[in-house]
Amino acid sequence: MILFERVYSLRRKVLGEEHPNTLTSLSNYATIHNKLGNYNEALEFTEKAYKLRCKTLGEEHIRTLKALNALTSIYVNLGNYCKAAELQEKTYNVHCKKFGEENILTLAALDKVSHTYIKLGDPKKAFEFKEKVYDLRCKALGDEYPDTLATLNDLAGLCIKLKKHQKAKEICAKLYSIQCKVLGEEHPDTLSALYAVAYANDQLGNLENALELYEKLYTFRCKVLGQEHPQTLKILSKSADTCNKLKKHKQALQLHEKTYTMRCKALGGTNSDTLSSLNDCALTYVLLGELKKASELFEEVYKLRYQTLGEEHTDTFKTLNFLAKTYGRLGEHKKSLRAF
Repeated sequence: MILFERVYSLRRKVLGEEHPNTLTSLSNYATIHNKLGNYNEALEFTEKAYKLRCKTLGEEHIRTLKALNALTSIYVNLGNYCKAAELQEKTYNVHCKKFGEENILTLAALDKVSHTYIKLGDPKKAFEFKEKVYDLRCKALGDEYPDTLATLNDLAGLCIKLKKHQKAKEICAKLYSIQCKVLGEEHPDTLSALYAVAYANDQLGNLENALELYEKLYTFRCKVLGQEHPQTLKILSKSADTCNKLKKHKQALQLHEKTYTMRCKALGGTNSDTLSSLNDCALTYVLLGELKKASELFEEVYKLRYQTLGEEHTDTFKTLNFLAKTYGRLGEHKKSLRAF
């Protein structure tokens, strides 16, 4: 960093602070500060470089735009997303003027605005920008282009955040259809889209459809990733949960027990996902009215969570609560009282 500072100082003295080489050194010096986490210093020098580039080259010059992007990144690093969004919108407007709204660089600039609004906790505003990006990418690149599909995937995620599950379902179904065509039905991105369709149906209460899609996805993941892969077991667990929602408790129990057995084998008996599966088995026994068996499993889960997570962990406390309630329903009130 000392060398960068020295080069910048010498160039400023010999060439003047507005010379292109001096400004390059100033930008390099700012970049080093940014990489080292000295964001305030990086901000000071990058703002100076940007103003000088605007003065000497104009705000539409590619080097000026590069400095503006660097300035935006520093505001993101500082957590000042409002200022970052403001500068990103400025970058987008300059790109529109210089390159046109369908240019790849312009669309990338608009996409950054959307991502920053997500960080600002404003998914509604992010969705508006992302939808515009998608429409323009469809027009400029086609609906099967990777960047277009990535944008469609982002739209689906925003719909889920906004609890627009019907819209999410429609978008995910479209995404899944295109990815089947472009990537094949066994591609990881295609399977992720299929999961999103299933999840959207699940949230909408279309449980039979959701279960059918989870089962389809499970078959593919078994084939592509293997039965013991965490993603495969996640879908098996989702299928079991959906069976419980459909009051198919015996089928749910079979699936939860299978998930538990496979997770024990793949992850070990004390893994958090394994214990979640055992807890799910206990909950399903409650739904089946087999309270004695449920209490035995809750006891086992509580003991293992106590040992691995500690007494005050949320999961440990939840299991203790389930155990206490189950004791109460069994009429074992002394045990219930001790648990509470």
